[in-house]
Amino acid sequence: MSLDWRHRYEYMQQHTAQHIISGLFHTRFGIGTVSVHQGEECLTVETDRGDIPAETLQAMESLVNQAVRSRAKVSYEVRSHADAEALGLRRSIKVEGDVRLVRIGDIDVIACGGIHVASTDEIELVIFCGVEMIRGHVRTIWKTASRAFAEIHRNREIVQELGAFFSAQPQELTEKARQLQSQATDAQWHRQKMASRLASMLLLAELERARCIIKGTPVVVLDISSEPELSLKHFAEQLDSYGDIAMCVTQVVGGKLSWMIGLKGPFEQTLSFDVFRSKLLPIIGGKGGGRAPLWQGVGTDVANPQEFLRAFQTLVEEQGKA
Repeated sequence: MSLDWRHRYEYMQQHTAQHIISGLFHTRFGIGTVSVHQGEECLTVETDRGDIPAETLQAMESLVNQAVRSRAKVSYEVRSHADAEALGLRRSIKVEGDVRLVRIGDIDVIACGGIHVASTDEIELVIFCGVEMIRGHVRTIWKTASRAFAEIHRNREIVQELGAFFSAQPQELTEKARQLQSQATDAQWHRQKMASRLASMLLLAELERARCIIKGTPVVVLDISSEPELSLKHFAEQLDSYGDIAMCVTQVVGGKLSWMIGLKGPFEQTLSFDVFRSKLLPIIGGKGGGRAPLWQGVGTDVANPQEFLRAFQTLVEEQGKA
């Protein structure tokens, strides 16, 4: 059995950094520590706050690194439980009897049985990496020593790659990204408008050549699997434009068959979803639901969209004769 010194030393650096972070949170901002975690990727400190201003976190990073550079010594002493309690430590003492205290210069003192570096400068560097919410608390994320430098190098490479991609200086990247996002949003809006227009034109073409008109209602069945730029929602949007229509549309995408049924006019109330469920959905191993005038869902049998469409038309025809 051998000791992995590199691994152990990294955790000593993280542990000591955590004492500094928790200590400064407490003394400078009155923020308590709920829990901590030293991991393979980062160090996390969960605070007792539901919100911490960005300015506070930026200040904390600066204060922590000032403490690191101060070369404060890490020392140990053993006190009686009563004497340790009298010090007013930032965290309650969790052991009985004599207490081992860890003191980091004038930065922090706390009861702790863990291992630490001998001096704060051994931590080298601490960088703040962000926050996440947990149990209603702000959990802060940090990296120390070699992991901090690796994070800086990684971020520098990302900035350089983005700079080359945008032909821009680092300070220009945020604005370039905003412009690209705006352009993408505009392009998506225009694409959706064109898709809706195409769906409208396809539906009009089907209505003009509709062979089946029952009780004055045209029956349209359509599979749009060959139109990947379209989706069933583009046809669902068309329902409001018609007073009388019986429409069934299917689409096979990514190994899944999606279906949509729209009824306006005399069939809207007379054809219930229970009829669709019992007579149509088994054809495609389907499921779904909705309420008049629109129902939709998916099916597992992608080989049968045409059979599903024919069954819908037959069902409408039978209802028309009833």
